Amino acid sequence: MRYDDLGLDIPNVCGPCETAPCVDICPVYAMRRDPVTKMTYLDEEKCILCKSCVGACVNGVILLDTFRMRIIKCDHCGGDPECAKACPTNAITYGPTTSLSSVDRHGKIIGYLKEIERTDVAQETSGAE
Repeated sequence: MRYDDLGLDIPNVCGPCETAPCVDICPVYAMRRDPVTKMTYLDEEKCILCKSCVGACVNGVILLDTFRMRIIKCDHCGGDPECAKACPTNAITYGPTTSLSSVDRHGKIIGYLKEIERTDVAQETSGAE
């Protein structure tokens, strides 16, 4: 989601659910699940805007665009997600879930927190608020 007034882009990313209730609840089979990646996709031509998927999404990432009257659902940008490319700390990555270990994620978090601390110290010494 883009918030131009705040200068923020916040990814609204669909992750692989264990059961994908949005797929199960869709009365016209507009939601489908890839059997290999476990990611869900929306066929906008089949969608009747019943909003059942919005209520069923356990992560709250399926939304109704009331301006364009369509369901907004992360499609992973066709396998090359913009959020992963734009993330300045590489905290957002795209690939098989087994390719990232918790040690890798922990190391990234520690590095990011150290960078924040370094920036805070630099601002304090320069007198910036």
